Amino acid sequence: MDLAPSVVSKYFDSDGHKQPFLSKTAKAICARCVIQPACLEAALNRTYPERGVVGGLTANEIRAVKEWEAYDKGLRETPPKRSRVTLVQPTPSPASEFAAEIREKQALSFEEQVYGVFLDVRRGKYQNLNLAIADIALIHSQAMEARV
Repeated sequence: MDLAPSVVSKYFDSDGHKQPFLSKTAKAICARCVIQPACLEAALNRTYPERGVVGGLTANEIRAVKEWEAYDKGLRETPPKRSRVTLVQPTPSPASEFAAEIREKQALSFEEQVYGVFLDVRRGKYQNLNLAIADIALIHSQAMEARV
């Protein structure tokens, strides 16, 4: 998700203890982001951030997850003092679901995309056949542009 630098610095680089509203806002943005799982995985595989929100977790939550992982693997003798953090799967927004659908369709061949339109016609996704024909025309024009 591309965010303006001012949004990133204001919300994602905030101190959760001093500015809980900003951290909660950043976590809400993360919860609707399609790359949140990858971002969280990256956050858990690097050094602790000092503050802010990464992958939908605050810096303190990331520390807690890593401390509990170390304890569960036997790399730490005493249980962490922080409570265990429950990792929640994000709820993608309609816009991010649409973007993911577009990316999936771009990976398909021309024939697979057209077949998908035919399946959608059978499922009743299209209100009339002209809309399906328009989609097939769009797929065709994109395929022709890709070949140039």
